[in-house]
Amino acid sequence: MKKNKRREHINRSLLALASWVAPKKTGAYIAKAFMTPKRYERPEWEKQLLATARKIETPSGRKIYVWGENAPRVLLIHGWEGRGTQLGAFVEPLLAAGYQVMAWDGPAHGDSPGAQTHLLEFASAIQEDAEFLGPIEAYVAHSMGAAALMLAAERGLKLSKAILIASPSQWLPAVSSLAEKMKLRKSTFKSVLKSLEEQVGEPVEVFDVLKWDLKNKNPLLILHDEKDKDVPASEFERLVKAFPEAKNKLFSGLGHRKILRDTEVISHVVGFIKEAV
Repeated sequence: MKKNKRREHINRSLLALASWVAPKKTGAYIAKAFMTPKRYERPEWEKQLLATARKIETPSGRKIYVWGENAPRVLLIHGWEGRGTQLGAFVEPLLAAGYQVMAWDGPAHGDSPGAQTHLLEFASAIQEDAEFLGPIEAYVAHSMGAAALMLAAERGLKLSKAILIASPSQWLPAVSSLAEKMKLRKSTFKSVLKSLEEQVGEPVEVFDVLKWDLKNKNPLLILHDEKDKDVPASEFERLVKAFPEAKNKLFSGLGHRKILRDTEVISHVVGFIKEAV
């Protein structure tokens, strides 16, 4: 672990230096890295859970794992560098509550194909695969997956019940945070943005829920942790402002990933899906 941190520090230092020497090339390199997620090995408990699932492959080759039969469906959507089984702690409680559960591996994540992806592609993939699957009773989405779910809804996905966990409300701060950590020059940061926008086909500012004319007509639950270091609680506050009629709860001491396995959080989510009309 110490070696990995040391290597990461060295790489950031080299990129910071390169940003002074060749800002445009460095910006393009960072933008490519920003869209290239790492695939982490599933821990043993996820592998055991996966072994009990049926596998579905979408027309685009993305993988979906299914538990349960002939019941209202709940789709689990992971975040950046995650995988569907990362939300696996929800499976048994949802099955016990009478639902069929599906865990989705997004583009370039988990066992799904692809090497690079981005927020807008994630949103398009969610919409495409939701149409392929048919009626979905509820979506439980984490982090960037929750952001992509909202973007898909803004672009036409018919949302039923939705639970947003540790979700950002905008995209630009994530890019800015990366540049700040790498101590990049302003000119290099501009090159990163330009390269991203060329790849995505739209400005990064396109994702900001406060700028959308999106009226939430379906049950919505927003959950976050006040100590989340990946997506700050200020993003939770912006989402609550954007969706004043949504139910929300701010937890403490769980951070960005433990929130997915906390029994109180899971109970809160299952109860919301069962009771919301």
